[in-house]
Amino acid sequence: MPKAKEIDFKDIAKNIDFNRLLLTVVPLLQPFIIFGAWLTFARMNTKASIVSKIIAIAEPIPTIDLNVPKEVVLASLFDFTEDTLQLIEKIIDTLIDVPADVAETIDNLKKGIVTVDTPVGEVDVGTDDLWEYTKKELRRLLLVVT
Repeated sequence: MPKAKEIDFKDIAKNIDFNRLLLTVVPLLQPFIIFGAWLTFARMNTKASIVSKIIAIAEPIPTIDLNVPKEVVLASLFDFTEDTLQLIEKIIDTLIDVPADVAETIDNLKKGIVTVDTPVGEVDVGTDDLWEYTKKELRRLLLVVT
């Protein structure tokens, strides 16, 4: 039986057109890049932080549209989660009769509890637990890759 030809990584890498790879990967990562850049910029610069807070306060209001990219809005909301939850709660209290389940969900979010649907039913999970699990899984994946 003939012996299989050994293929070196350099031979494989030589045949990859990295320009096409970048043109494929960059549009997929672009929302994450914008999110991370805006979040970093807002945390480093006081004026950007103020603008970020204005975006976080104004965007949840249905009648106001600032025409800001979704990634920037998400980063602003992420940066000012507590402030945003307080504002949304005040808006809901003044404008809308809140159903009991929505009020309970808002209270749970304030406490750092997220309700996750599973095949066995709904499970309340603390965000600290999710963060620890995510860090553990990322470490495990990085150890497997490297």
